Amino acid sequence: MHDLAGLSGLSGDALRAQFRRALANLAQAASKRALPLEGLDPELLAGGVQSALSAGLFEDLSWLSAPSAASALYEIASALAPSPLREQLNRRVIDQLAQADATTFVALATSLAQNGNSGLSSGRMRSRVALALSLPIGSGARVDALALALISQPEHARVWVEEPSMGSLPSRRLAARLLERAAREAARRWATGDDVGLRALETASVQAAWQRLLKDRESLVWRHVATARGLLAAAIPSVADEIEQQLAPSLTPTEWRRAAASLAASIAVMPERALQSAEIALGGEVAKRDPGVGAAMIMGLGRAIEAQPERAEQLLVPCLRAGGIEAAEAFLELCDEGLGDGFGQEAVVFVRAALAKQLPNAQLDDGQAALLEWLLERFSRQDDFGLDSAVRRALYAFADEGAGSAVQAASEALAVAQHTLERLSASDLDTREGRRQSVELLHELDLGLLQGATLSDLIALGDEQEEARAHLHEHFEQVTEWLIAHEQTPISEGALAHPALRMRRVRSLLHVVDADGSYGDAWIEQRKPRRLRTVRVLLNRVRRDQ
Repeated sequence: MHDLAGLSGLSGDALRAQFRRALANLAQAASKRALPLEGLDPELLAGGVQSALSAGLFEDLSWLSAPSAASALYEIASALAPSPLREQLNRRVIDQLAQADATTFVALATSLAQNGNSGLSSGRMRSRVALALSLPIGSGARVDALALALISQPEHARVWVEEPSMGSLPSRRLAARLLERAAREAARRWATGDDVGLRALETASVQAAWQRLLKDRESLVWRHVATARGLLAAAIPSVADEIEQQLAPSLTPTEWRRAAASLAASIAVMPERALQSAEIALGGEVAKRDPGVGAAMIMGLGRAIEAQPERAEQLLVPCLRAGGIEAAEAFLELCDEGLGDGFGQEAVVFVRAALAKQLPNAQLDDGQAALLEWLLERFSRQDDFGLDSAVRRALYAFADEGAGSAVQAASEALAVAQHTLERLSASDLDTREGRRQSVELLHELDLGLLQGATLSDLIALGDEQEEARAHLHEHFEQVTEWLIAHEQTPISEGALAHPALRMRRVRSLLHVVDADGSYGDAWIEQRKPRRLRTVRVLLNRVRRDQ
């Protein structure tokens, strides 16, 4: 680090060589600890930096990776005393952030979080962090280190985990994802003899949020904390015992499913023991009583696939066999994250055959049949034009190319959302074809619009946000009105036609209430009447359904 302070006495090739050595060392140090320049005389550092600037050495940092260059630049700016020189470097950091792809952004955000910087609290920065936490397996960005840095600072933990754990569905889902990523980093560091990450996860405030999210009613939320618990099973023996105890037949599906997800995730850290326990559980009484256990195991397999792909793959077909259509849905979500070439092909063949075998069943209602058809199309890769696929493409654009490409792709996703809503409104629910189409379209809207804030966060990357957010507000209005129109009448006595279809619609209505507002506060007053109408419909259904 002292190489930076000694730059002022050098020139020419000697200056360039020492500058490059100093920045490379700084970038490496920044990836391992906070404030790597702490203790260095700011005046000496300023002299060295000024020499490098005057020689134009900061103009070309392409010899360093973009994340390393961004981190080094930020650390130098942070260590300088307030001055025009510091402002000049800060402007360079801001420019880096504006143009950065996910990998570079995460490197900078991690430095900000480690240093307790409040710059992560702005709306646009929060959206970028949220997008980073939503990236799939193998994205390349070191998101786990960022997540652990956030929960290690009390103020960041409050803003990013504690408060969101009591918020909307997208907020709770984001907090749960953050805990999963932080647990993965803590487990990795524990394996090298560093238990600092474990201590950060064990603080009272983080544990309170952890328990709330693990008990959340939504599998979209609790699956991430259950996975986090599984990743800590090797480091904390009592956690491994807790997981096995909660698979006891005397308990309920609430405990079984969360424990099943944790057990599957723990294959990443204790492969032999966890795989054996999972196979026993799938063949036991609990899985027979609750097919949802198979789906829950698939929900927890993502991190195991990264660390132990062969062992994780052994569980896929048994989980699909035990879990039915719920497990097929969970497996599709896993496939959409990108499992690597050739992984899970046997399971894909199995699930396609199982789904196709169920379709001719005359006892299926239109909701079940529509979901089977939609899943078959997705596993056959015949349909990659749905809203959820469009949102995923925009997220990948952020990961690979940066904000500009992501905003363009998000605009295209908004257009897909509008087209999907138009088709939903035009569906003739008096016909079998129309009912099935409505289920498929509503499912796509649920995945791409209601279950998370990814589309809203992508929009926040751009400079022209208000018009796009207004479109999102209108989309929520349209889907809410459609759902209210078709679900406001209470169910009377007698046989219920198409119960799976009706359950899908009610679930989406609950998601509308839980997710509405994720696109910003500018429409608070307009949202109030909509929420009141929705809540009145739901309460009336609770009172009057037979």
